[in-house]
Amino acid sequence: NQLIGGIPPEIGNLTNLTYLYLGSNLLTGHVPETICNLNNLYFSPWVLQNNQLCPPYPECIENDIGYQDTSNCEGPPFCDEETEVELWGECYNIEETIELDLSYYELIGNIPPEIGNLINLIFLRLEGNQLSGEIPLEIGDLTNLEYLLLDGNYLSGEIPEVIGQMTNLVFINLGFNQLTGNIPTEISILNNLRELHLDRNNLTGVIPIELGNLINLEGLLLYENQLTGDIPTEIWSLTNLVQLKLYSNQLTGEIPIEIGNLTNLTSLRLSGNQLTGEIPTEIGNLTNLFLLDLSSNQFTGEIPQSF
Repeated sequence: NQLIGGIPPEIGNLTNLTYLYLGSNLLTGHVPETICNLNNLYFSPWVLQNNQLCPPYPECIENDIGYQDTSNCEGPPFCDEETEVELWGECYNIEETIELDLSYYELIGNIPPEIGNLINLIFLRLEGNQLSGEIPLEIGDLTNLEYLLLDGNYLSGEIPEVIGQMTNLVFINLGFNQLTGNIPTEISILNNLRELHLDRNNLTGVIPIELGNLINLEGLLLYENQLTGDIPTEIWSLTNLVQLKLYSNQLTGEIPIEIGNLTNLTSLRLSGNQLTGEIPTEIGNLTNLFLLDLSSNQFTGEIPQSF
């Protein structure tokens, strides 16, 4: 809905109330202390999230207030500016916060640049929200980060080159957004990377040959973009790959015999491209494969007997 104004204190008279949902409105002001009279109500972030309610919040709900747009709130800073950073209406200790999981939290708007202040962060999960705008450059300050999950939002713009500064990254998932531009070669610096998911965006250009430096990579998911050119030879040297999904792009060229090196592959999907030539018999070396999709290309010749 689009309810406006404040929450009336008389809400505390509804002592038999067991379910309340006022989320995703335009409610403002402070939450009345009388809400704590609702002893039968199950409080969760869903009850009041995505409004413009201002702190401080009643003690009974301060941990379940959910995301609030506090930009128009008056009064002293909500957080201790020396030791904390405010993100989506919550205070996070700069030194002590190592995990931030707000996945499927109905967050909207841009990712605040202040997120880069959480210098000890290891896990960042913001997937499944409605975040938009560009990925802030300050994210490159999170040099201790190992898991970066921003998939399933409406993020746009290019993947920032500063991602190359985040050398502890093990898992990157930026899939299912509206990202554009080329895949930055700086990703190749991330020697610890095991999973790279950039699928379902609007990425263009070629697959960088530098990705062949990611020797620990187990999953490379670049499907449903607008990538062009040949699949780099260097990709066929990533012998730890378990998943290689490049389907629904505009890739050209042939599959080389070196594909037989990827003996750990369980899923190989190259469909919906413009690949040509014969299917190499060396695919028969991929004995761990349980999903193979080469459809909707321009292959010629016979199906290898090694299948």
